[in-house]
Amino acid sequence: ALAVETRRLVGADAFLSVTVPGHLLPETQVRLAQQLQALGVDLLQTEGASRMLSEEPRVLSLPAGEKAALTLRNTELLADATRLPVMTASGMDARSSGRALHSGASAVGIGSAVNKLETEAEMIAELNAVRKAVDLAATK
Repeated sequence: ALAVETRRLVGADAFLSVTVPGHLLPETQVRLAQQLQALGVDLLQTEGASRMLSEEPRVLSLPAGEKAALTLRNTELLADATRLPVMTASGMDARSSGRALHSGASAVGIGSAVNKLETEAEMIAELNAVRKAVDLAATK
């Protein structure tokens, strides 16, 4: 319903990307992705799930490696289930971004990998490392 309303508001010519929640069961993610494709969404974004703790009413992030692995599995799942381009995001960094392409991704989101760094020099170094990893993966 939200994607339908967003499409109505922004119009048919606007590029529309929708994140498929990583905490959903795989079959639910596939069903949602296929519905979004039918609605005319232009790109799907994957994410890694967060872990809900039963003892505490809060959500904690998964460790980086586990989050990246889950995001890559979700990418492969959605890329195989639809004809839409998929952007892998959530837990991606220079170490994991190249694997995203091999999982079927058309793009890689690395916001957290850059935002957590303190200096501009660190951010540029991370961006360069991601670019190198993606370029290397694209040639294989």
